[in-house]
Amino acid sequence: MTTQPLSVTVLVDPSIQRGGRFIDQFVSADPDSRVLAIVPKRGNRGGRRRKRPGVLLTTEQLAQLGSGCSCCTVRTDIRSKIRRIAAENSADQVVIQMGPSSDLVTLAKSFTVADHNGVSLLDVAQLQSMVVVVDAQTAMEQLQSGDAWGLLQQIGMANVVWVDGAANIEPEAASSLEELIATVNPDAQMVRDSEHEVSIEAVRALHPFDLDSAQRRSTPEGLIDGPPTAPGATVARYLFQARKPFHPGRLHAFMGRGNPSVLLASGLFWVASRSNTVAALDVSGSRWQSRTAGAWWANVPVARRPKSAQFQSYLSSIWDPTYGDRRQSLGFLGLGLDTAALQSDLDACLLTDAELADQDAWASYPHPFSWPEKTA
Repeated sequence: MTTQPLSVTVLVDPSIQRGGRFIDQFVSADPDSRVLAIVPKRGNRGGRRRKRPGVLLTTEQLAQLGSGCSCCTVRTDIRSKIRRIAAENSADQVVIQMGPSSDLVTLAKSFTVADHNGVSLLDVAQLQSMVVVVDAQTAMEQLQSGDAWGLLQQIGMANVVWVDGAANIEPEAASSLEELIATVNPDAQMVRDSEHEVSIEAVRALHPFDLDSAQRRSTPEGLIDGPPTAPGATVARYLFQARKPFHPGRLHAFMGRGNPSVLLASGLFWVASRSNTVAALDVSGSRWQSRTAGAWWANVPVARRPKSAQFQSYLSSIWDPTYGDRRQSLGFLGLGLDTAALQSDLDACLLTDAELADQDAWASYPHPFSWPEKTA
């Protein structure tokens, strides 16, 4: 057995080919280093991969450990290979290659969750670095697409971000991309390919990977929430809050137009035509969607509400004498976002004073959204 736990690096790269080159360089960079790589087996390429020294092929195998609320899904193929490497003392460091759509949470839990005998991988291995490769030449296009959430979530999960190809794009675009990475994940080490050779040491995190922190960072709320940004900042965070309801037609038209500067948005809102329905906004680049998220407590009889002191304190903190807990609370993350113009656009979607005064007409407003056609 090894005297020190194996140091494990996870490499997440949207390009399988580039990721493969990185793996080869990690394994062969230093003849004296003892690095093994675990890479996914892919169809007919398996024969070629088997001949690569220092590379172990794997096929994803999942299992659930624990029971009830503590039940977790883990990668049993990774667990068994890590244990085998440790038992054979065949490496000091291990690199695991993951694709862009891989479940990083399940992989990370594979190291910390104990099996039915109460044994985890922590006695033989430590997940040190979660490295996400950001391709500078394609990142901006991806952020403008409906997959902005996927890229930003991966950046939020990382404790090391490798920026590849920044020298090949305009300096202003490269600066904006790096500012965005630093804003959504200030805890991550940023490594530029123009400053470092590809090596396992170049992407080694200073501190071990922390799954709890990574999960908090990589939620929509974690990516959007944070210190307010100064007006005119390249990367902007903005929170729109109001009590008055939105006009369904004007809000739907606003969402249909979109805003190319908005990368992510989420939060709760309400429209006059369905005043008892909690609606949720979900924006990822060019994809603007909304859905129902339950009913407002204002529509629930007092006798049916929770009685706990904690709930009563929460409700009183958000309660309005006119609207109850109904509110607009929408967070936005943008690149080059004009927050003043965004607020003006959203203000224009709220009911006017004349529309507010005619509350009996609210339910008859045309409701262009796909969610509930009738008030709960």
